[in-house]
Amino acid sequence: MTNRSNAGLAFILGAAIGAGIAILYAKDKGSVTRGKIKRGFDEQKQKFSEVGDALKSRIPTKEQIEATFDELTENVNEKTHDIIGSLEEKLAKLKAAADAMKK
Repeated sequence: MTNRSNAGLAFILGAAIGAGIAILYAKDKGSVTRGKIKRGFDEQKQKFSEVGDALKSRIPTKEQIEATFDELTENVNEKTHDIIGSLEEKLAKLKAAADAMKK
């Protein structure tokens, strides 16, 4: 986790604890307090669910990873062939120059 996500998690946790303490010290009936606690937990559950969904959407699927790997492999193969072709051309030029020097 990054420092930013750790700070966000700490903030949410602190807010939840603070809200819980505030509700427990309130002078409401027990049923009202329990309702407030349940609503608070439901809100936090929804927020965590949203964060989880956002994180899930950022994780690539197996198919996306395979497609990216295939694309990278293809690019490497193309570059390899280009380099080999270039080296073969230079070798041919060097051989021609060496043959010309022999004459």
